[in-house]
Amino acid sequence: MTLMLKKKTLLKKMNHKTHLMMTNLYPKKKNIIQEHHQKTTNKWQMQWTVKFH
Repeated sequence: MTLMLKKKTLLKKMNHKTHLMMTNLYPKKKNIIQEHHQKTTNKWQMQWTVKFH
């Protein structure tokens, strides 16, 4: 049980580190991805509000 937890936290730390490295390497790409995500989220929210309100 504790071993699994340790593994998970370690994995999270690793992922966080790689994520930081990636964002440092590709700040422009990250912005593009964020923009795209924002657009799709907005679209989805619009559709959702139309459906349920």
